[in-house]
Amino acid sequence: MPLGESPSGGYPTGSFTLTASGGSVSYSVTPPSGYAEDLIISPASGTLTEGQSITVTVTWESSATMDADLSVGPAGPGVDVSYEAPTPAPSTEPTTAAPS
Repeated sequence: MPLGESPSGGYPTGSFTLTASGGSVSYSVTPPSGYAEDLIISPASGTLTEGQSITVTVTWESSATMDADLSVGPAGPGVDVSYEAPTPAPSTEPTTAAPS
């Protein structure tokens, strides 16, 4: 899931939905250890009743490019999240050649 620029101009964000199937389930969403401080997951854990859904928001509090697999427990598939840092625009200022 690619993270996009926040509508409010903040950090890159994205979201996905979890739905309980087959009964009540306690869930947790965990980033890899190298991303734990900058990859914010909300809500990161909770309990859903049969058929209940929740939207989980992921925020990357950095401007660096990243690609990480979130662990979704107890037994869900992981979620791949990524962010591609924008390439700076080329300078439009005129350049002056040095005299030879």
